Amino acid sequence: MRIYACSDLHVSPTHFSDAARAFLQEGRERADLTLLCGDIYEGIWYPLEESVRSDRGQELWSLIESLPRAVLLLGNHDWSLRDYLAGSRHPVVK
Repeated sequence: MRIYACSDLHVSPTHFSDAARAFLQEGRERADLTLLCGDIYEGIWYPLEESVRSDRGQELWSLIESLPRAVLLLGNHDWSLRDYLAGSRHPVVK
C-alpha cells in the first residue's frame, strides 16, 4: 500500500503552493491512501469559509475529491471544516 501524507497546506484565497498542487495531483495517480494531516485550509488569517469557497479552496477540494482514498485530520486552522464538507466521500477526523 502506498500512503501519501502531508500537512499544513494552509490554502487560502491568496495561497495554494505549486508543490502542494503537484503532490495532490501525483497522489491521484500513485497513492492508495492520502492523509491530509491538519491545517489543510487557512482559517485564522482568513475566515475558514472564505478560504474554502475561494477559487483556490475549490481547486483544492476538487483535487481532494479526485483522490482514490483520503483521510482529513483537522488542525487548529481548520477545526470547523467538517461544517463545510458534509457531502464528502472522504472521512474527516477531528
